[in-house]
Amino acid sequence: MSVIRAMPPERDMDAVVALWCQASIIRHDLIPAQYWREACPLTREVYLSQADTAVMVEQGDVISFVSCVEHQIAALFVAPEH
Repeated sequence: MSVIRAMPPERDMDAVVALWCQASIIRHDLIPAQYWREACPLTREVYLSQADTAVMVEQGDVISFVSCVEHQIAALFVAPEH
């Protein structure tokens, strides 16, 4: 069963950033993967820290997330295997 809930950063931030990076590498395959890996700290410290993020969790794993900034969707990512 899947559950959607608010993202407590101390609990889910690593999983959300990993999902973001993995999906970005796959979706933007013309850009070197290293670019996305190097962008992880910026995504974590700037973008996600400014957003209200909800995660979908299945069997304890984050499988998707949506981030909103000022009541608008800023990011929507789903784990590639889902």
